[in-house]
Amino acid sequence: MQRALLLVALFWIYTPVAAQDTVAVGRALANSALNVEIECPENYICLDSWYGWKIRVIETLQGPPISGKIKAAGMQHTDLNQSYFKSLRLFVLRPIVDPEEHARLQADYLLIGTSRVHETFCLPGKPEHYDVELKDTFVTNEGDGHEFCFTGEAVESESEDDV
Repeated sequence: MQRALLLVALFWIYTPVAAQDTVAVGRALANSALNVEIECPENYICLDSWYGWKIRVIETLQGPPISGKIKAAGMQHTDLNQSYFKSLRLFVLRPIVDPEEHARLQADYLLIGTSRVHETFCLPGKPEHYDVELKDTFVTNEGDGHEFCFTGEAVESESEDDV
């Protein structure tokens, strides 16, 4: 019994610890394809590639703190539209702890994911007061009164052909 506990303890001590992810607010500064080979299974068409990111981290929301300009690597299908660089985003970043992977990707972090941007509109009174039908509104208490807010998706037409 003691041997089994000792083996479990040794295994636990020598098992590599997974790096903890960080969720941070920031802005993408640059994004370009890396000259890194990807593993693509035989008879598959792999359209994603490794891309290098330069990100200015403004604030860490969760996880190990990160600040300033960092380099990250992530898989993506194509280049980013220039409008992507204009918005603040949430980034989920994981430290690259393997020295070989760090050298191969020329980055300190793996980019696990980024947030989409949602446009929000707010009215100074209830939407019904303006004869506006909206779904998914929420109330904020900004300034002197309540504002009734909703995302742009709440007012988009069901068909793009309506325009």
